Amino acid sequence: MRRLGQHFLKNQNAVRAIVHALALEAGDTIIEIGSGHGELTKPILEDCETKSCAVVAIEKDSRLALDLFQFKNASFPNVAFKVLEGDARVLLKEIVANYSTPQNPPISGSRGKLPITNYKIVGNIPYYITGNLLRIISELESKPACAVLMLQKEVGERLMASPPRMNLLAAATQIWADVSVVCRLAPHDFAPSPKVASLVLKFTPHAPSLLREEERERYYQFIKNMFRQPRKTILNNLESGLTISRAEIETILVKQGVSPRLRPQNLSIQNLITLSSCF
Repeated sequence: MRRLGQHFLKNQNAVRAIVHALALEAGDTIIEIGSGHGELTKPILEDCETKSCAVVAIEKDSRLALDLFQFKNASFPNVAFKVLEGDARVLLKEIVANYSTPQNPPISGSRGKLPITNYKIVGNIPYYITGNLLRIISELESKPACAVLMLQKEVGERLMASPPRMNLLAAATQIWADVSVVCRLAPHDFAPSPKVASLVLKFTPHAPSLLREEERERYYQFIKNMFRQPRKTILNNLESGLTISRAEIETILVKQGVSPRLRPQNLSIQNLITLSSCF
């Protein structure tokens, strides 16, 4: 199990905090990533029982996925519960686009299915898929009401950074969601204990979005150039990544009220949005 980066949460106070952060409502669909032994699955099912929710548990380990079927035979008659074996990075987009639940049945007389709209994501995710998974969530056409995810502490702190500590990961995440802390966890809160501390963060997508869909790719390419070498100045980073002259870049920056000599970590999300539309 260690080969999949699995560390199972045993701190019950943290479990309760995570379920509370989901703020489950009637008709919600909860997608749980990395369900493990059901440490979160069971309390979620218990909370869902009074609210007629649906729960989709994703587990990559075939042995653990098989064990999760015990909950189908438990006393949760008002919960539509499904276990899917596989990689969340592959399954998540398909589930959101095509999955049907009692609250969200297939379209009558149609081959297609309604996309899930009132859904939430939760998970104790393997740390090595964090960046990739966040990018996948950010690109979902129908975003979750929220995502409550457990991450390595250092990664979580980078995600929440603001000037003068802005970074590429924060810029790529905060453009689509507000990020807040649910709880902090030490290695002894897990079995087996990881070598690092953890953070549980809540991601709440912006409504409306800060960027139009057609602006998104331009923004991501811009911040890659901007944070190419964080110790360099904004001017030097952009000169390395763009085809226009140094003088033209400097003129644009000054016009936008941004000093070319600043380093990129001093820029806010709004600065980055404005500048991305200028290059």
